[in-house]
Amino acid sequence: MKKWLCVTLVAAMMAIPSMAVSGEVMESEDSPTGYVAVFTYDDAEASRVRLYGEWAYCKADDPSVVYPNEEWEPGMINNGGSYYEMEKGEDGVFSVSVPLPNGLFGYRFYIGGEGELNDVKDATVSWDPANKPQNMDDEMQEGQGGDYYLSTIYVPFDAEKQTDDYTVQAPREDEYKGTVEFLTLSNDTVGEQKLALYLPYNFDANREEPYKLFILFHGGGGFYANWVNNGAADNIADNLIAEGKFDDDTLILMPDGTAMSFNPDNIHEFLVGTVQPYLYENYNVSEAVEDHAFCGLSAGSGLTSGILVHYTDDYKYYYNMSGARRGSGIEDEDYAFLKEKDVVIRMTAGPLDIALDDVEGVLAVLESYEIPVTKAFDGVGHSWFTWRINLADYLENYLWK
Repeated sequence: MKKWLCVTLVAAMMAIPSMAVSGEVMESEDSPTGYVAVFTYDDAEASRVRLYGEWAYCKADDPSVVYPNEEWEPGMINNGGSYYEMEKGEDGVFSVSVPLPNGLFGYRFYIGGEGELNDVKDATVSWDPANKPQNMDDEMQEGQGGDYYLSTIYVPFDAEKQTDDYTVQAPREDEYKGTVEFLTLSNDTVGEQKLALYLPYNFDANREEPYKLFILFHGGGGFYANWVNNGAADNIADNLIAEGKFDDDTLILMPDGTAMSFNPDNIHEFLVGTVQPYLYENYNVSEAVEDHAFCGLSAGSGLTSGILVHYTDDYKYYYNMSGARRGSGIEDEDYAFLKEKDVVIRMTAGPLDIALDDVEGVLAVLESYEIPVTKAFDGVGHSWFTWRINLADYLENYLWK
């Protein structure tokens, strides 16, 4: 799903406190960002451990060259990921320290292996045992892609050294912190499926006004907890609600597109026939179409187009992120009838996104049929960095508007 322009690099080591906890973020006068993240992996038996992080900083006018994080400066763009050799201490703990700017970042470890820095095919991949992703277990890891293994950290904003403020991605620990529930539902077509459900901080199933429903799909190779583990959907919603930029009247449902092969017919049947009735009955979700929205990124965006074209009347709001119709089998003329439909469509992609041409192509088709659509080309590439930015913008400025 991902293709990066940036090359990999070895991080320069910085001084690491002896009591550092894996994934600890601390202020540092020596860091160009004002902060440094310390990563540790405790395995005295291992001969080698490498860190992979979702950061590789480049200059906007030349994204093919990545700079060491020690040389980070405002204006650089995050366009990929990098591998780091970790140093083994006498206590058997591997460690590395990385300067990072503001935002949420995913990372994972590779244990063992004899290849070059970024050749990890013979290494064992692991999330951070001290910072486990939500709702994960060892059995779920087997045979899965890299997103399954991503632990996350959040780095604060330093107004004196940084210019890009992503504090909307920060986890909250106050009264505005919502909850994420994990559900298991099934039908005869797709079998048993796991889903994540975000509830705002003051959720009340007995309140008079029913809740709106925002359905949010991940991309190819992902799973139902991606949007809370890697996309910070819960953090973003919490912060926007706390700041009065998003109403506390929406539940966010995150199904597993990979488990259902992103098949629009099967997924529609499961959602409309099983999942949504369950939410109507148990979570006071509105049954009104104008209170329903459908969104997906990458492969989930192709799914979104399939639902838009084939099951138009079941949702009013549609949002394609980093994709439009790839894999959906939809032709230009299939969009024409939407001019007469009461739907609200938005499409976005990063300016260096592998899906940019796909999105621009469908935007041109919609505009040729005079079908209203909003668009943006924010973020950078085909990455969680871009999708977190897109989600925050959508919740604040477009959903239910």
